[in-house]
Amino acid sequence: MKILVVLLSLTLSACGWQFRGEVAPLLLDTLTLRGAEARTRYDIESALLKRDVMVTDAAPITMQLSQERWWKRTVVVDAQGRSAGIELRYELQWQLIDAAGPPLTTRRQVVLTRVYQVDPTNALATSDEEQLTREIMRRDAAELLMRQLTAESNLLSLPAANEGL
Repeated sequence: MKILVVLLSLTLSACGWQFRGEVAPLLLDTLTLRGAEARTRYDIESALLKRDVMVTDAAPITMQLSQERWWKRTVVVDAQGRSAGIELRYELQWQLIDAAGPPLTTRRQVVLTRVYQVDPTNALATSDEEQLTREIMRRDAAELLMRQLTAESNLLSLPAANEGL
């Protein structure tokens, strides 16, 4: 039985599996953030700090955030034709740029979509629900961006790691 547990744990660790919520390391020490709304930058900075990346204006690499957009549309109506479900869509583009000026990566995009219920008789609760959904989406977008950034930072470090070979 012990051998089975050891083999299973070795197999899982070899394939790169990790617990949900566990943060993957980034191969960057410092980064400068530019663009986007302050709330979005705060969520991205928090996600970077969890991964031991310092956010500073003096970093050699800049993450340029651009084209942050929100869309909202009705997707469900009730029997009286009132809105009963709203879809929120969030998009954010990002790119890593060297301090010298040239882009280090192609422009990448984070896209999220969520649907929330609307109570036509309680407009205040609906407004609160939308705000909460937007906050959750921003945090989810920051985590998705971190996964993309991890992949990009691994690709960026390959040439430097292979120079000594």
